[in-house]
Amino acid sequence: KQLRTSIRHHLGDDYQTVVEFQRGEMMLFVFLRKDLLPASRVESIHAENTGLGGILANKGGIAAVLTVASTKLYFLTVHLQPHEGRANFDKRNADVEEILAGTGGDPSVMAHHAFVFGDLNYRVAFPTSTRGIAPTKEES
Repeated sequence: KQLRTSIRHHLGDDYQTVVEFQRGEMMLFVFLRKDLLPASRVESIHAENTGLGGILANKGGIAAVLTVASTKLYFLTVHLQPHEGRANFDKRNADVEEILAGTGGDPSVMAHHAFVFGDLNYRVAFPTSTRGIAPTKEES
């Protein structure tokens, strides 16, 4: 409730909450300018758990599709498994596939614009320098 209140206070009176969905610790809020409300509608809201056994809602995703005028917008928030290593990377990718399948499919087909955010937990491997060693602080 405190998060919702803080966001609404920050946005001011010109915005309205059009999506507010929580599953476990995952939450998706979508706000829309009030002058766009008459030309807008929420098409769908779906969630998919990928936590332990596909039951626990500690991991997974929430997706919402909105139409604003004639433009479809897709919002997806996810919480993926953490940790480094190939097995965890592969598990994150498999979970994304499961989340997309469980929330309606490929956003590139069902919407004009897609926004994906959340705790993705992907790791970045920085390249070594051209000398084959880790870059110095000055090169970074």
